[in-house]
Amino acid sequence: MSRIDNKFFFLGNLGTDVETRTLSSGDPVATLNIGVDDSYKPKDGERVKRTAWFEGTIYSKGLVEVCQRLLQKGSLVAVEGVVRKRVWDSKDRRDADGKPLKDSRIEFVVTSVKFLGGLKSAYGDAPAEASAPEGESGPDYDRMLDEVPA
Repeated sequence: MSRIDNKFFFLGNLGTDVETRTLSSGDPVATLNIGVDDSYKPKDGERVKRTAWFEGTIYSKGLVEVCQRLLQKGSLVAVEGVVRKRVWDSKDRRDADGKPLKDSRIEFVVTSVKFLGGLKSAYGDAPAEASAPEGESGPDYDRMLDEVPA
């Protein structure tokens, strides 16, 4: 039986500066809002330009710090990582018996970023790459569920 890997890859521009926050554990988390070209050409031949927006989440402390330092709105990046589905008890929705229903969210967890252009001016425009350090543990998803927005 062949193995199927859970991976995603996006190439696009940041629509905002890197957004960071700190979990109650003190661990930093960064969000990248990535606009990916989703243009197409219908039969009439006129190209239709559109952008698909994706939100990538970075849990690696080192990668969060590098992205904060180098990236800004408009930066061209190639990101890859894994897709996770987070599920938690709803704070607002209940079934007929009063039990909480499940809420969920698909999350794109970024593990590698290639910096392709549009970096903060002090760092020039030379392409570079950063990944989560090999020994750095991944996110503690169970702990994070306590901090899921309602």
